[in-house]
Amino acid sequence: MRLRCGVLAVGLMFLTMTGAPGAVAAETVDGAADPLPTIEAPTQPAETVAPEPELTPVHVAVWLCDDAKCPTPAEIVSGVAVSTVDSTTNQVVAGCVTAGDPAGCSLGVPAYSEWTFAWDDSTIPAGYVFDSVAVVTGGGWEGEAYIIQFVPAPAEPQLEVVHVGVMLCDSADCVANGELLAGVGVASVDMDTNAQVDNCETAGDPAVCEIDVPLNAPWTFTWDSTAIPEGYHFIGELSVVEGGAYSTVYLIRLVPDAGPTHVPTVTPVAIATAAPVTAERVSFRLTRIA
Repeated sequence: MRLRCGVLAVGLMFLTMTGAPGAVAAETVDGAADPLPTIEAPTQPAETVAPEPELTPVHVAVWLCDDAKCPTPAEIVSGVAVSTVDSTTNQVVAGCVTAGDPAGCSLGVPAYSEWTFAWDDSTIPAGYVFDSVAVVTGGGWEGEAYIIQFVPAPAEPQLEVVHVGVMLCDSADCVANGELLAGVGVASVDMDTNAQVDNCETAGDPAVCEIDVPLNAPWTFTWDSTAIPEGYHFIGELSVVEGGAYSTVYLIRLVPDAGPTHVPTVTPVAIATAAPVTAERVSFRLTRIA
């Protein structure tokens, strides 16, 4: 009897230490305890794995072109590493390296989101810049073909140095007796590209400034109209003075509003100088003064 109680006591102690809180000891039969209850470990939630994006296969090639129209390539480039990038996540989706004859490669693009191409600039021949991407179908490859086109980089413009002055005149034929204004910001603009070439501010005696202008392209001047006294307008002709203190000086001549009526249409523009905030752009013809 003592032995039987001893077994029961041991069984109760074991269940109390290892069972769950509030566990009840099992009944014993012939001095043996029932099997201990199984305690399961807490279940961890499964990690959520983002589904792989659905991709559409396309073909890509890199062309070097003679110009932007590029009906046929000057060269189809091998060894260019090209990737597609999901525009929403900015993540690289797929990549390939152009190879073969003609050189190209296949890769996937996102089927249901916006995307763009990226490439390794170091694999593009020197002297070329990106121009556009053409889409071609029915070329014998799977899906659409995208032609990444590069064109020759624009050559550095050739420039010449001239001087420019802004002159207040009493009449349209003044040159020697006009007043040169100091503190007027002037910019030269390439008329083919509409890009500013250079800028300066008139100063000194005479009040002119040195400025670069394109040598082989049409160009014009813009100037800070806020630095011009009220009641004056441009006469529409840019005079060229040669043989003085400077080899060539262009004069922007301004006359009173009550004076000559030859006033061109002007378009306000901004010029990239610190002082000027607005400017006039005009078309002009050159008048050479010996």
